[in-house]
Amino acid sequence: MLEMKEWDGFEGRLWKEEINVRQFIQDNYTPYDGDESFLADPTDATNKLWDALQKLQKEERAKGGVLDMETEVVTGITAYGPGYIDESLKDLEQIVGLQTDKPLKRAFMPYGGIKMAVQAAETYGYDVSDKLKEIFTKYHKTHNTAVFDAYTPEMMKVRHAKILTGLPDTYGRGRIVGDYRRVALYGLDYLIEEKKKDKANCGCGQMTDDVIRLREEIAEQIKCLEVLYDFNATRPSQGELRQSLMKKLFAEVGEGCCIEPPLHANWGKYTHLGDFVYANFNLTLVDDTHVYIGNHVMIGPNVTIDTGTHPVCPELRWHAVQYNLPVRIGDNVWLGAGAILLPGVTIGENSVIGAGSVVTHDIPANVVAVGTPCRVLREITDQDRETYHKGWKIDMPMKERD
Repeated sequence: MLEMKEWDGFEGRLWKEEINVRQFIQDNYTPYDGDESFLADPTDATNKLWDALQKLQKEERAKGGVLDMETEVVTGITAYGPGYIDESLKDLEQIVGLQTDKPLKRAFMPYGGIKMAVQAAETYGYDVSDKLKEIFTKYHKTHNTAVFDAYTPEMMKVRHAKILTGLPDTYGRGRIVGDYRRVALYGLDYLIEEKKKDKANCGCGQMTDDVIRLREEIAEQIKCLEVLYDFNATRPSQGELRQSLMKKLFAEVGEGCCIEPPLHANWGKYTHLGDFVYANFNLTLVDDTHVYIGNHVMIGPNVTIDTGTHPVCPELRWHAVQYNLPVRIGDNVWLGAGAILLPGVTIGENSVIGAGSVVTHDIPANVVAVGTPCRVLREITDQDRETYHKGWKIDMPMKERD
């Protein structure tokens, strides 16, 4: 049994044998059997504010338990400005701030699970914004989605059979709130040692953080592949559908973008398209981190843009070690057919990358670059605005760029 000199004078044994703050309190608290005479009377300001709040609570009960509910704004520490119980009495309030913009108005909290948040609103006759439904269904992963991505098929079955359930939110909060009392009672060193023992004795060795993370990543990639399948199966006449699928797949899609199927991507969600990007067929995006493609970029067929790479050291590769470097392509760049952009490169604006080039390092703006490895051949000059292909004269007016 652990003994500390700081514990002298405190009763009990079980809380010394294990981390048990509750037992320490039970063994050592002193009940108060007196009355409330030691308390100060409420101030006039408190009474006025309490009266105003009671009127709102009466309205809340009359409406079936919910006075108002947010349907347009996701709750957050900066989601609303200052809030008051009663605007006409705000000078009486010493501590200001509400969960939303009105007293007793329920917040919209979709991060745990969008379906639950929507159902809660609909139960009381409120319709959540279609925009928020779309964001938290298509673009923002909720806690529930992440949990289900990590579940094995067997877990899904027992979850469906109500054998496996998630822990209530208040349970998690209680564990967190209890931590600060544990530090005062037991000290950090002892708590860390006990936590190490918990870790050593926890689980069957299968559902580790790495395994959970990997399962979640695999689930994300499966979703990406499903969207890619739908995109690549579209007909030439289904332009609007292609646009919709691109917006579902990519992090950003600017105005007037066009990508010819087939398209290949690891994730999609890390690729950012500016305005009027055109990519010919068979574009391959190894987008394990971000790919930034500027405005008016032209991409020829069979181009590969790669952000993922591996160490030269064979022992590290044996452990499947990978690192990722973002690729940046400036405005008005033309990537010729079959070009390959390797991790970490930047292509400056207006530059042309020749067909079949392998870009291993940054290419400056306003140049023509070709070869393997890709090197600057020459600068783009005023002559290029007067003639093209073997000196042919440009006989069409050119629009000035903004």
